[in-house]
Amino acid sequence: MPVIAFGIVSSLEGQLNAPYGGLCIDMHAMDAILQVDSDDLTVTVQSGVTREQLNHYLRDTGLFFQ
Repeated sequence: MPVIAFGIVSSLEGQLNAPYGGLCIDMHAMDAILQVDSDDLTVTVQSGVTREQLNHYLRDTGLFFQ
């Protein structure tokens, strides 16, 4: 059975499409920012984090996500 992770519904990911069925897992409540490593410019986030939420979190570091 196909398993489809369903995030924040931002329209950037193409929306949910399961023409042959499958299991959709709603992950919008998984919205934690887990780690920011400014030395190598990486951020570890859960699947429900929005770009706006990430930029708000990063604003005092001088970093941003575009």
